[in-house]
Amino acid sequence: MTEVRYTIPVFLGLIIWLTFSCVPKENRDSFFEAESAKHVPGDWFYLQRAFPSGNIDHRAYRQAVLAKKGQLQTRNLSPWTPIGPVNIGGRITSISVHPDAPSVIFFGAAAGGVFRSRDNGQDWEPVFDEATNLAIGDIAISPDNPRSIYVGTGEANGGGSSLSYDGNGLFHSVDGGDHWSSLGLAEVGGIGTVAIDPKRPERVFVAAMGRLFEKTPDRGIYRSLNGGQDWEKVLFLSDSTGAIDLVIHPQQPDTIYAALWERIRSLDRRSYGGETTGIFRSTDGGDSWVPLVNGLPDVGTRKGRIGLTLSPSHPNILYAIYATQSGSLEGIYKTEDHGEHWTRINRNGVPSVSFMWWFGKIAVDPKDPDIVYVPGLNVVKTIDGGNQWLEVFPNTHVDQHAIWIHPEDTDLIWLGNDGGLFKSTDGGANYVKFENLPISQFYSAAIDPHASGRIYGGTQDNGVMRTPSGLLNDWEILIHADGFTTLFDPNDPGFVLTEYQYGNLLRSIDGGASFDVVTPSSEATERTNWHTPLAMSPHDANIIYYGRNRLFKSTDRGLSWMVISPDLTNGKTNGNLPYGTLTSISISPFNDSLLYTGSDDGNVWHSPNGGLDWINASGDLPARWVTKVLASPLKASEVYATLSGYKFNSNAAHVYKSIDYGQSWTAIDNGLPDIPVNDIEINTQTGALYIATDIGVYFSENDGLNWEVLGSDLPNVVVMDLVLNRSNDFLLAATYGRSMFKYELPTPTATQLPNEPEPAFNIFPNPAHSCLNFQLMLPEAAPIRVELRSMNGQLVKTLWDENRPSGNFAATISIDQLPSGVYFIQMTTGKKRMNKKIIIQ
Repeated sequence: MTEVRYTIPVFLGLIIWLTFSCVPKENRDSFFEAESAKHVPGDWFYLQRAFPSGNIDHRAYRQAVLAKKGQLQTRNLSPWTPIGPVNIGGRITSISVHPDAPSVIFFGAAAGGVFRSRDNGQDWEPVFDEATNLAIGDIAISPDNPRSIYVGTGEANGGGSSLSYDGNGLFHSVDGGDHWSSLGLAEVGGIGTVAIDPKRPERVFVAAMGRLFEKTPDRGIYRSLNGGQDWEKVLFLSDSTGAIDLVIHPQQPDTIYAALWERIRSLDRRSYGGETTGIFRSTDGGDSWVPLVNGLPDVGTRKGRIGLTLSPSHPNILYAIYATQSGSLEGIYKTEDHGEHWTRINRNGVPSVSFMWWFGKIAVDPKDPDIVYVPGLNVVKTIDGGNQWLEVFPNTHVDQHAIWIHPEDTDLIWLGNDGGLFKSTDGGANYVKFENLPISQFYSAAIDPHASGRIYGGTQDNGVMRTPSGLLNDWEILIHADGFTTLFDPNDPGFVLTEYQYGNLLRSIDGGASFDVVTPSSEATERTNWHTPLAMSPHDANIIYYGRNRLFKSTDRGLSWMVISPDLTNGKTNGNLPYGTLTSISISPFNDSLLYTGSDDGNVWHSPNGGLDWINASGDLPARWVTKVLASPLKASEVYATLSGYKFNSNAAHVYKSIDYGQSWTAIDNGLPDIPVNDIEINTQTGALYIATDIGVYFSENDGLNWEVLGSDLPNVVVMDLVLNRSNDFLLAATYGRSMFKYELPTPTATQLPNEPEPAFNIFPNPAHSCLNFQLMLPEAAPIRVELRSMNGQLVKTLWDENRPSGNFAATISIDQLPSGVYFIQMTTGKKRMNKKIIIQ
C-alpha cells in the first residue's frame, strides 16, 4: 500500500469558473449542437474493453454469449420490460428495401441489431436478436430473390466510444429475415459493404475493414462464388488497410470498384489515412485489381476514408468522396469513363468537419447522374453534377450514415443517422421521422428522487434525455451531444446536475428548464475522460465530486471547485488521445470523509479523511479499466470494484470485494463468464448484488459466491448502467443500443426453513416525533444490526450493532435530532434482513 500526503492550500478552494451563462430552453438545441461540434467521436467504448492488451478477446466474448444462452434455457425467468425511448432514436448504419415491395424495409442499428417493417415503417420488429453480435455494418437484399438477405456485422465507421464490438462475420436468411445462419468471416471485424452480383446472385462480395484496434490480415475484399459457403480474399494490401466501400457495374458485373482505407488505432493514437488508401478496379470479377490514380489524390496525407457511388442509369459515371488523413473533407471526384480519369468537382456548400471519416457516404440518383447526395454531418444535394449544393433533410439529427433511394420513384428516400430513421417523398425537401424505434445507446440512467416515474439517461449523440412517465414514447432531450451522469439534490426538486462528453458540466436550479455551465477550470495538462465521473455526497447534497486525473470537490453545488488529490492515475501517456483519467468516484454512506476513486489505467485509491491523505488500494487488483468503485451501503469497511477489459490467456475476474477499505481484494465472480462488467448495484433490503455486463444483467444473492442471469427478454446487448429505485422495488438497465429496460424485483422475504421461528421486531409510534420504541424477538443468539436509512437506501444512523442473546428485547431511542421525513428501519441478523417504513415528524 502506498500512502501519499496531500495538503490542500486554503487558496485552492477559491478556484472558480464563472462562465455559467444561462442557456434558455428555447436556445438549448443550437447551443449544445455547437458545443458538440467541438468534439469528434471518441474511442471510449473500445478503449475500456481493450485495456491493457490493446485488443479485445472476441473468442471470450462469443463464449460468454453462449454460456448466457445456456443459463437462460434452463430457467424460468420473469421478463424485462422495455420503457423506451422509441421516439428519440439512435444510430442507424444500413438501410435496405425490398426491390418489389417498398413497404418492406430493413435497417441495421450500430449496436441494436436488425429491424424489419412490413407496413412501410408503421410497425417494426427486431429479427436478429438471437445473433451473438448486434453491431451491424451492412444489409444487402438479393435482387433475384428478396427473401435472401445478407447481414454483415460490425460497424465499420471509425469511431470507438460510440461503437459496439467488432462483428462476428456475415449472416444469411433465406426466409425474409425470420431465421439466420452464419456464413463465416468471423474474424474480419467491421463490414463496410455487402454487394451481390445482379446477374449471378450466388457471387457475393464483402468489403472488410478489419478489427478497429488490431493490425490483422483479415481485411480487404472477400468473394464467394456459392452464396457465402466458401470465401476467398481477392484484394489485400496490408494488415492496416481495410475495405470500406464497394460497387458493382449493373450491366457488366465483372467490373467492380473498391475503396480501401488505411486505418490504424491504438489505445491512445489514431491515424485515419495513408499511402495505401485508394480506389481499385477489377474488370474480371475480382480476380485482379488495378489502382485508379488519374486525377485522384496521390499523397498519403490527402487520402483518408473514401465513399463510392455508381450511376445506375449511366454506369460509366462514378462519384467518390475523400476525407484527408487528418479527417477533414479533401474533395469530391467524378469520372465519366469508368474510372480512367477523374475530375475534382465543386465542393463549396458541402460541410467539412474534422471527422469526415465518421460518415464517408455518397449516393447518386438512380435515374439522373447529375443528382447526387452527400450524407455527412448534414445532408446536401446537387442537381447539376456538383456546380451547386443545397441542404436537404433540414434540421434532422446530425451524423448521417445510411441512405437508400428508390430505383424508380427517386424522390422516395430513406435516411439513417445518429438520431434514427427518416423518410422523404420529395427528394429530401420534407420528411418524417419514425418515432417507434427502441435503439438509443445509453451510457447511464438516473431516477429523479422526487418523482419515481421521472427517469433520466445519458446517451450516445442524443444527449441527456428524460421521461416524466416512464412510457415508451414520452421522452425528451434536455441537452445535446453525448450525455452521461445525472445527479439530483434529494431535498431540492429544482436542482439537476448533468454533463456531456469530456466533462462539460451543467447544472439547473429550475428542474431542467435551463442550465448553467459549471465545469471546473483546470490546468492545460489535466486529463478528462470521455465519461467523466461525478458523485454527490449522500450526507450533504451541496458537496459534489468531479474526476479528471485528479479529484475535484465543490461545497456549493458546483459554483466553485477545489482540487483534493494528486494525480490518481499512472500519469500521461505519449498518445494523441486522453488517457490516464478517473472513471469512478464513491463516497461511503457511513462517513462523508471516506472516498474512493477508480481510473482507466487500473488504479483504485482511498482517502479516509476527505482527501487529506490518499492510499493506493490497487495492489490485489489486476491491471484493468476500473468501471465502478462502490462503497458498500451495508458495512463501512466494505467496498466493491468492477473491471472492464480483457487479458488474453487469463481468467482474471471482473468483480472484486474488499472488507478492509481496499487493503486487500477477493474475486467474487464465481459462475460469471469472462466478460467486462460495467456497473454494480447493491439491494439495501436483501443484500443482493446486481451487475451490468456486456451481455446482460447478472445477480447474486450470496455476495458473489455464484451468479445467475437476471430476467428474460433482454436482448443480447451491452448494459452500461444499472439503477435501483430508492425502495428497491425495481431495477433499470441502460443498454447500449436497445434503449432502457425495467425489471420488477420480488418483494424481499426472510429466508427460513419450514417451521423455523423467525426474528421479529416492532416499532412505535409511527409517525414518531422525539423517540422510537423497539420490540425485538430473537429465536436464538445472533449478531444484530438495526439501522435507520433514508428512502434511497443511504444510512442515516446505526441504532444497534452488537451480539444479542435469544429472547425478547425492548428499547427506546431518541430521534429528536433527526430531520423530519420518511425513512425505513432495517434490521439485519445473520442472513435475514427486514425493513419497516417509519415517518419522523
